[in-house]
Amino acid sequence: MEIVIHLGNLCVQEFFNGKELYKSINPDEAVAYGATIQAAILTSGKEERDRLYDLKVHDVNPQSVGLETASGDMSVLIPRNNPIPANKEHIFTTSSNNQTSISIRLCACESGCFLSKYNLIDLPLYSRGIPKIHVTFSINIDGILSLKAYDITDGKKTEINCKEISCGLGKKEVEQLMQDLEKYKMDDEENLKRIEAKNALEDYAYRAREVARNARDAGKLYFTEKRKIERAVDQAINWLDNYQFAEACEFEEKLRELKQVCDPLIQKS
Repeated sequence: MEIVIHLGNLCVQEFFNGKELYKSINPDEAVAYGATIQAAILTSGKEERDRLYDLKVHDVNPQSVGLETASGDMSVLIPRNNPIPANKEHIFTTSSNNQTSISIRLCACESGCFLSKYNLIDLPLYSRGIPKIHVTFSINIDGILSLKAYDITDGKKTEINCKEISCGLGKKEVEQLMQDLEKYKMDDEENLKRIEAKNALEDYAYRAREVARNARDAGKLYFTEKRKIERAVDQAINWLDNYQFAEACEFEEKLRELKQVCDPLIQKS
């Protein structure tokens, strides 16, 4: 069995008693490969998941989820690189008599980015410090954070209402992100089409040049025919070098022009 660990810049050799690590794996490729497997596991049907049964990918929390304390400091709840899904329990109490609510503000510790704010409301009336509000913070397999709270002051487990007051992004911001995502999706599709057209032209050009040389060596093409193919290929490659970022339709048109010259002679050979 082979284990691949990706921990950014963290040196892990000391955790393996100084054993020389296998360094030929590109860390970016390892992350992309793992993300691909994880996406397949999450979105595939039963038949596809069965084929992926032997592949295990453990996702982790990319940033520490922290709780902002009354003093303004950050207390880590779920640390960075903690495997998900994950749960963390915390017991809260009140700071004043007959307090009816507790505010919980969650942030990403490394970036300081505000994640969400919750109010625990309709608390039973007690003197300060007496209530014991048991709160469970959860991150599911999709990285979505949720919260549940229970009052356990009198030994019974009574659910407390958790009202999400605000999250890091408002409704308009989320809608804007969705619009941007759709826009970038279209851009990505156009870019992919352009790259595929460029690669098709490049592949055909080099393949035609190789076929012409082999056919000439085998006596299946006249020298003038070989030179005609080579000139057309050279022109196409020079055009590629000068127009790397041309549109897909331009690459496709150049491929058609090159095929008009080369195909009849290649088929003859």
